Amino acid sequence: MQETTLHFNHSKMKLILQIIILFPIVITGYYITYEGGIEQSLLVILMGMFIAILFSCFWGAAILKLFRKRPYITLTDKSILLDPKTRSEVTISYHHIESIEVSESSFQKLIEIAVDNEAGYFENLSLLNKIRLGPNGLFGFRTFSIAYNAIRKKERPQLLAALDKIMAYKENSATDLLTIPAMSRSSLHLQQSFMKKYDLEPLAKFAINKAYFKKAYAYSAFLFLFMFVLFYLLLDSGNSYLIYILVNFFFFPFAKVLTDWMGIYNLRQRLERQKGVTYYFDRIKYFFDSFLFHGSVLIAPFGLLFLLIRFIFKRES
Repeated sequence: MQETTLHFNHSKMKLILQIIILFPIVITGYYITYEGGIEQSLLVILMGMFIAILFSCFWGAAILKLFRKRPYITLTDKSILLDPKTRSEVTISYHHIESIEVSESSFQKLIEIAVDNEAGYFENLSLLNKIRLGPNGLFGFRTFSIAYNAIRKKERPQLLAALDKIMAYKENSATDLLTIPAMSRSSLHLQQSFMKKYDLEPLAKFAINKAYFKKAYAYSAFLFLFMFVLFYLLLDSGNSYLIYILVNFFFFPFAKVLTDWMGIYNLRQRLERQKGVTYYFDRIKYFFDSFLFHGSVLIAPFGLLFLLIRFIFKRES
């Protein structure tokens, strides 16, 4: 008899790691509450309770997922079930799926499911799911999504193949949706092709051309103005500092091209495409660029040497 469902389970390693990471945060929340009680500070007590309760919920949920051994995703011949056989279960009919989008949050892949009449779908959710999924829209996510890295590694290729077939079924009226064989964890080509197909913001290839240097000089001008206002005008760093940042304005693109070629370019793109809370990612990027700007006069000669060698090799090839 043909199987009519496919089950995809939580990665035990991810759950154990989540439990280990969240436990100190939970303890910290209760400690803050305790200290607030000693100091008789209502604000500190409320902050501590918020941290403790919020992360206790995540921590407890991870423990339940680890020991209850219920699937994370179930695919039937008609619908996707998220968190099946739990109070958080959500059923999404294939006919209501408009598209599938691949995105990232905290460098973790997400498979977001766009449905028609998403507001109507949300209204029909249980109160628990409204509380659980409601914040997604506030942070720019779709209401329904699958955390790709939360699934067992050996089951991921099979899930991608099934989702791709579901989308083909919507367009071509194909049948036998769930006759997807289990695949080895080495199916790297399948994973790469799926991410490329459904990623709305793929990483652009690193190209050194006029457009690159125009953007680099525009960014260098922004950094120069920022340093000029913050350090020269407000902190009165002196004329020597003004001359220094002026020199770095011209050298910055040549320092940047070297670091981008060494891998920073791809890292920048990944930081820029992150969804959700990106405050600290932005701070890291601007801190690094400010540091690079101030060191441009030292790094730029190596960048110029790199461009010269690159030019010679391209000319001879």
